[in-house]
Amino acid sequence: MELTHTTLPGYGRVHHARTRGGRLLSVTVGRDGHRELAFYTDEDPDTPVQTVRLDQDEADALAELLHTMSFADRLAALEREVARLAARG
Repeated sequence: MELTHTTLPGYGRVHHARTRGGRLLSVTVGRDGHRELAFYTDEDPDTPVQTVRLDQDEADALAELLHTMSFADRLAALEREVARLAARG
């Protein structure tokens, strides 16, 4: 996935992503913490065909769905790694 990041002065930051399949989307992070997803077509890569505004809790829930491992699984893996490193001590 190709990623680019741009600061939007006075507003926040926008992250554009192009998938391996060529689809273009962006995530805008506003200064107030909201996120906005935008989806584009190849015909007009400058104007989104759909946007979805997410509050912080909604963005967290969506991020959890997109992770390849759940938060609990990631935490357990980190705890195992810490225990392994401590045992080497």
